[in-house]
Amino acid sequence: MYRISDIKIKLVCSIALLFLVSCATAPSKFSIYSTPDIYNLQNIPSGNSRLIFNRDNAFLYAIPDTRLEINENLVTKISNGGGYQIDIPSGPITISTYGAMDPGIFTIKLDVFEGKIYEFFIEPNTSNFAAGALLGIVGTLIEAGSETSGQFAITLKEVIAK
Repeated sequence: MYRISDIKIKLVCSIALLFLVSCATAPSKFSIYSTPDIYNLQNIPSGNSRLIFNRDNAFLYAIPDTRLEINENLVTKISNGGGYQIDIPSGPITISTYGAMDPGIFTIKLDVFEGKIYEFFIEPNTSNFAAGALLGIVGTLIEAGSETSGQFAITLKEVIAK
């Protein structure tokens, strides 16, 4: 006969195993834009640069959409495994990503040049997750004070030029 404590232990172990297996088998999905027009330098309007954003299809932070800001303006929300593309005027820009109900924000600053394509990857910010997992809400709030906090990290993968 099973005792209640045995059932609880088996349930917790089963759920933990399910999470571990899910993490290991979640496929990455980058370069969602497979059409050659997106990467065609001739299609970029004069005086502009093209920014392409691909979000990893990850298990960690799979539910919240990534909020994407360019120069402090919210331009879109990107779902897990999704992407976005925009042409913007060349010059200095600030790109930020964050999740819903997330006290942190991940920010990068760079100069974009006319006629170039900049491809970015958005992935779960594992350093932010570790702070929250180890120290709870206090760790999340402490981590939120830096420019590289937030649920999502953004990295420049490639610059395509003539």
